[in-house]
Amino acid sequence: MTFHSSAVDIGHVYHLGESLKAAQKEASLSNGDVAKALGVGVVQVSRWRGWQDMRFSRLMSLCALFNMTVEEFVELGIAPPAGRV
Repeated sequence: MTFHSSAVDIGHVYHLGESLKAAQKEASLSNGDVAKALGVGVVQVSRWRGWQDMRFSRLMSLCALFNMTVEEFVELGIAPPAGRV
């Protein structure tokens, strides 16, 4: 099962790629650091940052790596509804 990295809920768009970027920045972790911690290639982490191919199991692994709940992780990538700031 693949978890799509953009979903619409009550007018907000959730971008898991943006969540990952924000979490990495906050933790000062490179793509290589994340890849090594999760046992995947750097290219795969880049794909997740580009909103591609993130499986739910990987979302859970990322949350554990960054010591966040899924809700906290997802909220890092919330974009306001179109037309709102």
